[in-house]
Amino acid sequence: MPGDNGYVSFSRLSSYLTCSLQFYFRYIRQEEPVLVSSNLLLGGGLHFGHLLIYEGMSNGGIPPLAKVQEGVVEEILMRQRISPPVKFSNGGTIDQLIAEAQGLTEAMYRAVKPEPVVAANLEERVDLVDQDGRRLDKQLLVIYDLIVGNGDGECIVDLKTAKQAFSPDKLRWDLQSTAYLYARAITNGGHPVSFRFDVLKKSKTPNFSSHPVTRTPADFARFISIIKKVDQGIKAGIFLPSKGSMYCGSCGYAEPMCSTWCG
Repeated sequence: MPGDNGYVSFSRLSSYLTCSLQFYFRYIRQEEPVLVSSNLLLGGGLHFGHLLIYEGMSNGGIPPLAKVQEGVVEEILMRQRISPPVKFSNGGTIDQLIAEAQGLTEAMYRAVKPEPVVAANLEERVDLVDQDGRRLDKQLLVIYDLIVGNGDGECIVDLKTAKQAFSPDKLRWDLQSTAYLYARAITNGGHPVSFRFDVLKKSKTPNFSSHPVTRTPADFARFISIIKKVDQGIKAGIFLPSKGSMYCGSCGYAEPMCSTWCG
């Protein structure tokens, strides 16, 4: 099937569950988006700054705040240069986005505590085995932004930016953390593994908070069942729009592809 690389990833799974028609344009037809949300530029820049801080820890010294802010801004501007036209939230500008990024970077910089770095930008593939012991025909691909030491084990850390605080339901049912915990439990040699979201809340006064996540074997079984059902939908050609969702305004396939789609 076009766009099928023989693996499952959280980004592909999330795309299908959010809007299967977006998945179709992106992964099956492999269309280029006509625009990109400024939130993606912001998130990419802040991820880069997050890693700069932790790379400094592993090399014996966190870089100065100004250096991290400079790296974040450079990353945002680089992404802007190579991306489709940017759609800014609420009619904003690149200068306003950079100012917001600098404030968020400072909040993150002040809050991050020294931790031993186990790995950064680590890619792994693992088999998917359902609760009946059957191995799926595709592997799970994960790319961890950051793994740190946590006592006798490890903690997977994922940075998020958000307008609202993470709700208990978000933490309970989030599939990214489920996917990452499932994969790392297989590959880390039996050491304890945990997961946490580091969340930068976008507001007049940026706020940084950490949220641990736990998962059970039942959660992993449910996750694999979702993967199997999504795969069935893809193979059956079920791709439907989610018009009116909160993601439509920043979707790179909204115009004209989605609006003119009739099956």
